[in-house]
Amino acid sequence: MEELLLTIVKEATGSKQQNLKQAAQIAHDKLLRQHGIHRDPSYELRTVCFTALQMALETKRPKFVTYGLNGLHRIIRDERFFFGLEPEDDSVWLPAQLLRTTSGISTVGNEDTVVNVLRLFLSMACSQTCTLNGRLLIEVLSKCGECWENGSRAVKAASLAAGSQCLRAFCMFLKDEAEEILRTGPAGIINVGMAAAVYNEVIPVMQWLCSRLIEPTTGSPKRTDTAGSLYLMECILTLVTALPPDVHANPHFTAFLWQKFCPTLAATLGSPGRVNIDKKFTYKDAIHLIESEHRGFFTRPGLDGPQARCIYLTSVQLLRIAGAQGTLRPMLEALFHRMLLLPVPANRAEPLRCVREIFKSPERLIDLAVILYPDKTQGQSCSDDMALFRLIIDAMEECATSAQNSSGGVTSSNSVDNSMTSSVECIVALLESLQTLCSGNFDESIISDRVTDAVNARYYQLREVDYTGPLTYQSMARLPAPYRDAVAELRQSGFETSSESEVDGEHQIDPEAGSMGSGDTEGPEDEAHSSSDDISSKADGNWPWAHLEEPPHTRSDVDCDRHHAREFAKVLSNDLVGNLLKLKASVEVDEAIQEFASNICQQNSLNYSDYDYNLTALNADGIYLATYSALLLALQLMKAGHYDENHEPVLIPLSEQQFVTSVQNAGVLVYLSSAWLRELYQCILANNPLSLLKSVENTDGSHCALVDMLYDAGGVGPTQMLSDWQRLQSVVRIQSEPTIKQLAAKKLARRLLTCCWDSMVTVLTAGLGEVDDSRTARLVKLSKKTLRVKKKARCSGEALYALSLEGLHAAATLSNSLNLQHLAGKILNLIATNVCQNSGPKIPASQALSMDVVLSGGLELGSHSADCWLPVFSVCRHVTQLEHDLFSSQNAAMNNASSNVASNGSGKESDSPAKASGPGDKLNLSAYPIDEDETCVDVYSFLQAPLPNSNANVATILKAYSGNDAINLSQADTAKMLCALSHQADTLFSDAAERLSLPALLQFLKSLCRASREQLYRNSSSKKGKKSWWLGRPWKVKNDSLPLSLLLHRVGDVTLKVFRGPRPLLHILKVWAITGPHLMDVSIELEVDLIQFNSVLLVNNHVT
Repeated sequence: MEELLLTIVKEATGSKQQNLKQAAQIAHDKLLRQHGIHRDPSYELRTVCFTALQMALETKRPKFVTYGLNGLHRIIRDERFFFGLEPEDDSVWLPAQLLRTTSGISTVGNEDTVVNVLRLFLSMACSQTCTLNGRLLIEVLSKCGECWENGSRAVKAASLAAGSQCLRAFCMFLKDEAEEILRTGPAGIINVGMAAAVYNEVIPVMQWLCSRLIEPTTGSPKRTDTAGSLYLMECILTLVTALPPDVHANPHFTAFLWQKFCPTLAATLGSPGRVNIDKKFTYKDAIHLIESEHRGFFTRPGLDGPQARCIYLTSVQLLRIAGAQGTLRPMLEALFHRMLLLPVPANRAEPLRCVREIFKSPERLIDLAVILYPDKTQGQSCSDDMALFRLIIDAMEECATSAQNSSGGVTSSNSVDNSMTSSVECIVALLESLQTLCSGNFDESIISDRVTDAVNARYYQLREVDYTGPLTYQSMARLPAPYRDAVAELRQSGFETSSESEVDGEHQIDPEAGSMGSGDTEGPEDEAHSSSDDISSKADGNWPWAHLEEPPHTRSDVDCDRHHAREFAKVLSNDLVGNLLKLKASVEVDEAIQEFASNICQQNSLNYSDYDYNLTALNADGIYLATYSALLLALQLMKAGHYDENHEPVLIPLSEQQFVTSVQNAGVLVYLSSAWLRELYQCILANNPLSLLKSVENTDGSHCALVDMLYDAGGVGPTQMLSDWQRLQSVVRIQSEPTIKQLAAKKLARRLLTCCWDSMVTVLTAGLGEVDDSRTARLVKLSKKTLRVKKKARCSGEALYALSLEGLHAAATLSNSLNLQHLAGKILNLIATNVCQNSGPKIPASQALSMDVVLSGGLELGSHSADCWLPVFSVCRHVTQLEHDLFSSQNAAMNNASSNVASNGSGKESDSPAKASGPGDKLNLSAYPIDEDETCVDVYSFLQAPLPNSNANVATILKAYSGNDAINLSQADTAKMLCALSHQADTLFSDAAERLSLPALLQFLKSLCRASREQLYRNSSSKKGKKSWWLGRPWKVKNDSLPLSLLLHRVGDVTLKVFRGPRPLLHILKVWAITGPHLMDVSIELEVDLIQFNSVLLVNNHVT
């Protein structure tokens, strides 16, 4: 600095520079006197130097202007000018001195000079020693604003950089001051609210920016835009972004937000263009809109471009600051409503792009979903925390609906498509953030301890977080009042069951009393041996031995059955359960129940005599099924707390009629009457046959084989997998317990997903487009000229299609992670519908990933939701069809090549085997010609077996295509992919037979038999009249005539695995009740000899 001052002294030789020379000399001498402890205050040193440098700038001579600017930069970097503390008078602080020094430089002067002056303020703001307050900050922003209004592009960039950096420095200074107060203040006395009082200084700055923003429109309404409005909006965005989240603890600041700041932002946005989007929206249109729709709050036309984007991003930052305050949620909802719902769907593309910034960040999602400080004066409910989220989702859903119904011109269609694309991007970003929260692989600092405690205290279990707000119950308000009252009354009496009217059943007339046999069974019915008329006629006579021949008083069959059922319940509770609890293996438990059923029937037949006409019809199969049903019902009631003392009324999991139906309609011959089963049901409700189970569980911590079998039979456990498999997995996979923050994040993810599930499906469905409008169909329909014209639109459509599929993949994965499998049926259906459109042989990477998602997660999803099975089977069939197409075409090409080489002569015959055996060896294909009559439908079924190199993972294959999901796989990767997917399909059917609990397995087989029946009968009916519908030589026919892999073989394989596995007899009986009729129907009805032979063979294998 001293050298620069001496240079100014030497250069100031003219008569007009004498004052400059003298001031520079004084500054130089003063700097030389600064030694040791004898130092002048820093502001005095700066004042002397600034005086000399200001004179240099005011000379307007380039040389001295350069000296002056260099000197100012050196002062900012020199530590001698910042020694000690600043005085209370802010007029001698560095920013004030710098403003006075540069005040003589015109903002319309030399561009380089103005830019260099602005760089000074930027350097000052970046300096660690810079001290700012609200007044000085306003002066600096005003100075930068003047340069912005009159400057070029470079000046505007420098003005914005300087002003923004000053705002950041100011906020950082206030943040450090608040932290210092908390750190040094007395413990227990200074809280966050007291420390947040330092943010009072922000209010004048924000108020000045708001007043400058609305000032031009109040003076001249016809000015729709000003030169400095973008600068002011950028400053507002920077200020709000730089403020820390704890600023909401300042009540004055929050009051300013909802009273002044947010209304200013909404008014600046103006009224949206609803009148006519094809013309420019004028101020008269805005006035008309305000008067007609009573929206007097908006006083200017809508903004476009960067200005509106600044306000959108500011709103996003306001969510970070004010989202935790329940009192500020209405303010945020009003602002977002103006952004997203007030404009027409075609004009929502830009605000949705800004909203995507919320969905991309898990931290912002937490701000959106959690209200830490509810508004106690308004009585807010828990559903209010989702109101803002629902508002955003509704805006995207409207865009999707508008895109599906769009029929406007090119301009309107492009706007709608842009909004649709933005909506899909938002949904995909949301699902990705939810996946991050579910996985637990996130920085736990994004979720504070206060949020964690609030979420875990509000929702104890994961299933309690499901959103049940206005979206779920809004249709009730439209129903007639009498119907609503009836529904309310029904809900109040929802704990009453149909069995309560029959507790006193012995004194009521049973509908079966008129029948003296087992009318609802399949056994014979005995006739009555006497009638009341005969007895009365004998009693009227004088026959002396009438009392000997009169039969004893007999009860009806219903009473006899009920008595026998009560005795059976006693034996079940006193004898059987105690013995079953001692057994350690499921096989032993099942054998004991079978033996018990046999003993009951034997004892019943031994008690029969020729004079006993009230024998209860029993068979071992019926007793076996009734025992399982009774024990399962007792376990469910015990888990629900039905048998607890002083228990509240609980919902009975099974009605009386359902209990009877579960035994009689099991597909096995059952002789038990409805009266017997109903009485057994009442006995189970009255007494707990599993009362010994609690003592066993308390004394022994190991698993109980009986409970495991009941869980497997009823599917009442936490999952739908067999207990033995779960126990094995717990040993193989050691999983660490999630932290409390991970649990809270998972609960928030499930709440958000349940709140937007239906809307999410709507948006992604619109992004996929119609089924017939797929990529392949579009290429067929459009001519070459049209393709050239619409190439850009087609590429964007393909990108949107791939993005929508990606969203469906994430939704399917999340439904598994968050235990929402019951919602995944439509998701898998959409994936399967779009995947199965591709007829091959080229497969896009996105569709390959779709098939992997369905096959890898289909078992878990289908085990909880039966709607998922049919899409899974469709994908399995599609994989087999693609595999068949690929390998059969290669086999045909290989055969053609072999025949061509063989016809060339003996000289080339020795080379043909080597050339033809290469692909055959790799693909395990036969090179022999196949006769058409000998070709069977399952000739390529061996391709479903995994190849030796089937270790190739789908994720590994798709890793090379991660950048572009719309690109097709290469032929080699397609072969690897199909082999891996085929192996997954085989594993899925095998795991279903080995792992699924009985209810899930029955649903699996019902859906499989239904799909098999549709496949067989559709194919046989469509090919009726032809010699065979499994045409041979596939390279000579169209692709739609190629044979499909029959699901009939899958039915047989799964049934055989169940029969040969370690499952109980109950599983085998109920499985055969489903698959047996299907196999026999096919063997009898279908007019295809080969399929009849195969079905008969399957039946024979199962029987033997």
